[in-house]
Amino acid sequence: MSVLPLWRADQKKSSATEAASLVSDAALEFASSLESIKVATGHWKDSTLATALIHLAIDQCLGKLAQTGLWGQENRILSNQLYQAAGSYLECGWLQQRAREKPLGYAGDHELLARICKNQCTDDPLGACFDQYFLAQSAPEAVRQRTALAAKHLARGALAHPERFHVVGVGCGPALEIDQGLKLLADRPALPIRVTLLDLCGEAIATAEKRLTSVLPPENIKAIRENLPRLPQKRHAKKALDKPDLILCPGLFDYLEHTAAVGLLRLFWQQLAPGGTLLVGNFAPNHATRAYMEWIGNWYLNYRSYEAMVDLADRAEIPTDCLQIGTEATGSDWFLVARKTL
Repeated sequence: MSVLPLWRADQKKSSATEAASLVSDAALEFASSLESIKVATGHWKDSTLATALIHLAIDQCLGKLAQTGLWGQENRILSNQLYQAAGSYLECGWLQQRAREKPLGYAGDHELLARICKNQCTDDPLGACFDQYFLAQSAPEAVRQRTALAAKHLARGALAHPERFHVVGVGCGPALEIDQGLKLLADRPALPIRVTLLDLCGEAIATAEKRLTSVLPPENIKAIRENLPRLPQKRHAKKALDKPDLILCPGLFDYLEHTAAVGLLRLFWQQLAPGGTLLVGNFAPNHATRAYMEWIGNWYLNYRSYEAMVDLADRAEIPTDCLQIGTEATGSDWFLVARKTL
């Protein structure tokens, strides 16, 4: 049996020499396992067996790597040893390789998130085994769950504001939660819904805008390319947000340092219309996908505990009686929900 490793605040770190030895042994064993699986499955032709054996090999490798006690940026350099030994195999996995290469400058880009929500695998036989492993992890499932949760909030909010409804997606990426929410309202085409999209990535903004024009008139969509961590310091910040009835920010705070997160959260709360709702997501540090994301994908987040989420809200001056903090269904991703009274 293999058990996925979890981050622990009290975990002892190996010395540099011990860590290098652990990683080297794990990498060579993993590469050897993959070579054996390749032979046993006729170069991955027995896809069912190949998938099962590869997934077990990854679990066992991650278990050994986690014994180093190195988490976050501390494992970035040593993760190269894994790729030196098994990179020719690992690079076949489209999803994990996209995260590691970061062609748009960051791991969780709009195309990667879209494939997560669609459960889409590459056509390469070996790559598909890795992609299936990726998609089965708790963090991608949390992304799918948070997307569905945000979509439901959008649908409910639009029905509660039949005369006008303005939703802002901050760090919108592919805006899948907005797309899903609007599709839930497909039988209510007369609802006056406006959407504002904010993201730093021009490609993501363009893709999201194009996606939403299939469910909303183009004149009801505003797309703004913006350096979001610096938005609170900009003169046009209030104008950019306007007075929305719903602010959705499911993934951006995973990449924000404390000061920037507080500043944005305060701006959101100040600009939220009376009766409006604010949703902000942030991954918890001990989710079961963390070792895989870091060691194989070099995908590092700014994790926050429940207490840290409460502190963010407090520093952003959100009243406690307007605040709820919970998780999506997997328990991996916090959701801060704040409702402004009329």
